[in-house]
Amino acid sequence: LALIEQAYDNPHEALSRIKRHMLTQRAFKEVGIEFMDLYSHLVPVYDIEPLEKVTDAYLDQYLWYEADKRRLFPSWIKPGDTEPPPLLTYK
Repeated sequence: LALIEQAYDNPHEALSRIKRHMLTQRAFKEVGIEFMDLYSHLVPVYDIEPLEKVTDAYLDQYLWYEADKRRLFPSWIKPGDTEPPPLLTYK
């Protein structure tokens, strides 16, 4: 949460850190997985570093921005149609 608040306060620095991270880190990161037992079925719970999550979110939004600018997808397809928009805790 602190990483998101820091990026919200200083977006230019966060953007340059994400770009630097994408250019220098070309190896796969280790992802932890545990299973939550609900007795009727198992639910996987993944443990991913916060910086990796922020980098992935940036890359996802940037690719959608470029695809929308070049009109690669029809107008009825939008990123994250099934997901609610993210809200910050502190505004």
